[in-house]
Amino acid sequence: MTHSSLPWRTASVMALLAFLLIACLGALSDSASAAVPGLQRAARSTPAGSPAAIDRPVSCPTGTKMLSGGGSVVGGAGRVILDGIRLDAPLNTVTTRAFEQANGTNLNWTLNAFAMCAQPLKGLVQVNATSADNSFGKSVVATCPTGKKVVGLGAETDGGIGRVELDDLIPAGDHVTATGFETETGTTDNWTITAHAMCANPVPGLEIRSLASDFGSFDGGGVSETCSAGKKVLGVGGEITGGLGQVSMDSVTPNASLTSVNVDAHEDANGTDNSWNLTAYAICATP
Repeated sequence: MTHSSLPWRTASVMALLAFLLIACLGALSDSASAAVPGLQRAARSTPAGSPAAIDRPVSCPTGTKMLSGGGSVVGGAGRVILDGIRLDAPLNTVTTRAFEQANGTNLNWTLNAFAMCAQPLKGLVQVNATSADNSFGKSVVATCPTGKKVVGLGAETDGGIGRVELDDLIPAGDHVTATGFETETGTTDNWTITAHAMCANPVPGLEIRSLASDFGSFDGGGVSETCSAGKKVLGVGGEITGGLGQVSMDSVTPNASLTSVNVDAHEDANGTDNSWNLTAYAICATP
C-alpha cells in the first residue's frame, strides 16, 4: 500500500509545483505589463479674470515624477497667448504661462496647467535645448541621450511678452521640436524658445499617434487624437500649419481619463484669410 501510493504523491507534488510556477509567471507577466505604474494626471486652474499675464504651476503627487506637461487658456478667444509649458528640472512641476496680446482684452479668461505623473521610469532624464536669442521666428530641437525615447515634452518662450506664440510642440522617437513665431504686431525685442524633452528607457507599447484637422480659415478650431486600445497618454503635443503668427494655440491637453489629447487654436482679433490646420500628438504606452 505504501509503495503503491508514491507515484500518486509524486504526481500531486508535481502538479502543485506546476500550478505555483504558472501563478508566479502570471504575476510576473502582470507586473511586466504595467509599463508606467501609477500613471495619473494632476491639474490646477487660475480664477477667471483679465490679468495681463499669469503663471500657473502644478506639481506631481509625492512618490511620482513628472513625465510631461500640458496647458490651456479658456475664454481668451485668440486674445491670449499660451506662452509656455515649462517642465521644471526637479522632475515634479509643470508651469504654464499666458500673456494677453499687445492690445489686451476685457475678456475674462482662465489658465490651466496639467502634469502627467507616474512612479519613476527607468532612465528618466530631462533634456533642454534653447534657441538663439534674436527677433526672428525659429525652431529648436531637444534630443534624448542614445538609447532613450521621448515619453513627454514641453516648451516655453522667453522675451516675447505677448508678441511671441508657441506654434509647434512636436514629439518624435528620440527628440522634441519646438517652434515660435512673432504675432502680427511683431516685436523688436530679442527672444528665445526652449524645447523640453522627457526621455526614458523604452517602455512597452510606446507609440506616438497624430491626427490633423482639415485646412480652413475660421475663428476657432480643434482636433483630438486617441491612444490605441488599452493604452494611456504619457505626453501631449500640438502643431499649427499655415497660421503665420495670426493663429494662437490655446489648448494642448490630455483628457481626464488619459485616453486622448485635445488641441485647440483661435485666430487673433484681426483674423486671417490664410488656410490653416491643427495636428494633435499623443504619446501613449501601456499603463
